[in-house]
Amino acid sequence: MIQCGKCVRYLHPACLDLPGEMLPHMKLYDWQCSDCKSCVACEKAQDDDKMLFCDLCDRGYHNYCIGLDKIPTGRWHCKVCSVCSACNTTQPNPEWEHEVKKGPKGQSVYQRTLCTPCAKKQQNKENNRTPNVDCPVTITLDLKRDSISSYQDQGFNIQLPRIILSPIV
Repeated sequence: MIQCGKCVRYLHPACLDLPGEMLPHMKLYDWQCSDCKSCVACEKAQDDDKMLFCDLCDRGYHNYCIGLDKIPTGRWHCKVCSVCSACNTTQPNPEWEHEVKKGPKGQSVYQRTLCTPCAKKQQNKENNRTPNVDCPVTITLDLKRDSISSYQDQGFNIQLPRIILSPIV
């Protein structure tokens, strides 16, 4: 059961057609039922057709209160929930990628959110290829494949450890 933070009614998440992944996130704040839902930014319960809801926590926002011209298509996460699961960045600039898997009934089940560089890195890893993306956390160079000068040309400051070779006696 989940309780509305405004009218204090208790509701079954299944009766509201809320995915199970959403429930733990909804319990972290004063969730509001659809009758009480107001915009987190302006706190007004108006312009329902301009309201969008986070696909992870169900917080509501007017598109104009958060600087969007129109309601986006596909999954959307609010600023509280927009965190890359791999590197913890909150600013992917400009898009997030949402990893899903098939559920027992064939439905898509949300797994995690990744910034675009980390999503590319994950895809390369799954394809057994050496990642060649500028993840905010780390970059992995395969010196057999990657040209250090090409990274330096892109503005990366690459410093390799000095290795001193001496003959074995």
